[in-house]
Amino acid sequence: MTTLNEMNSPERKAVTFQMDLALQSLKPGLYLCQINVIDDVAGSFSFPRFPILIREAVTHPPRSDATSVK
Repeated sequence: MTTLNEMNSPERKAVTFQMDLALQSLKPGLYLCQINVIDDVAGSFSFPRFPILIREAVTHPPRSDATSVK
């Protein structure tokens, strides 16, 4: 849980935060992330949601060096 008591982006009249996810613990797929925002001062709340798509890791074959001289 993150608690903020003042706006940290006053030019936007907003509060910003950063979220880190351990992607290794999530299977590839479409997820729906919900953030619960409670404004005690204004007596309001919101629950914005946004989709997150986690794709399977792509492995690339090793590239050959085209500039090497044989």
